[in-house]
Amino acid sequence: MQVELIYDDDCPNAKGARELLNDAMTSLGLSPDWREHCRQDENAPPYAQKFGSPTILVDGEDVAPAAGAGGNACRIYRDADGRMSGLPPREDLVRALKGGSGNRAIGGLSIFASLLAGIAGLLPAITCPACWPAYGAILAAMGFNFVDYTPYLLPAMLTLAGAGLFGLLYRASSRRGYGPLALGVVATAAIFAGRFYFEWDPLLYAGAALFVSAAVWNLWPRRRESSSAVSKQSNCEC
Repeated sequence: MQVELIYDDDCPNAKGARELLNDAMTSLGLSPDWREHCRQDENAPPYAQKFGSPTILVDGEDVAPAAGAGGNACRIYRDADGRMSGLPPREDLVRALKGGSGNRAIGGLSIFASLLAGIAGLLPAITCPACWPAYGAILAAMGFNFVDYTPYLLPAMLTLAGAGLFGLLYRASSRRGYGPLALGVVATAAIFAGRFYFEWDPLLYAGAALFVSAAVWNLWPRRRESSSAVSKQSNCEC
């Protein structure tokens, strides 16, 4: 999760925004670390010029977009009761931070589901007589009778692949865009083709590897243009 504070060098609310960020992130059990961009700094990224001061972004999204991004001006926010303030409402910030944490959970689900989908596809067909004694011994040791799992393999893989693709789709625009989703679709096609159509293990393995790669790509933090103001440090003085 990437948290950024954008402010002007003479903004009287910049200090309050830092205190708000520290309080909100600490209350959620998050490490109070964020990037800062002073709009007057020549090294500030171009997108910082689109926002008034102060603005807080979580994964590139304004935590209070209804307040208006502004521009070369101080921002005025309204809370749920209509009261005006120079700081974004705390509840909006907390909601955005929770959403950012959820992105990582969804991304973890995507990786987990893709791994399970690949493992499910690697299960040998029940028609392989050589596998029966091994599976029977394992299941008997666990207290189960030998069960024909073949009818459930396709539904299980469809469910797992669907969960993985949902993880790649969920809030894709605030992470790595739709590239990981496209790769996930290709990976899913390779998994199912390798398992059910061609019955060719190398294609199945490649599909599983591509699915995991798509999930990792989706989780990888976006890189912004570098700024000299990082982790509460800036060349600008408030």
